[in-house]
Amino acid sequence: MSNNTVIQSSHQMPKTTKSVEHQALSNCVETLGLAKIQRHIFICADQTIANCCSKRASLESWEY
Repeated sequence: MSNNTVIQSSHQMPKTTKSVEHQALSNCVETLGLAKIQRHIFICADQTIANCCSKRASLESWEY
């Protein structure tokens, strides 16, 4: 055996597992209504040190 031997492994999951996981993910997307989302709002979550907007603006956004 040479020092240049390459060991190959497959990290692919069986199709049945993919199918079950895909169905579970599809169910989550449907339940949460993610396919219908048209807009995203990014709001500062930690205003200890205001890096992205003022604390007041952030709180107004959260209230909305």
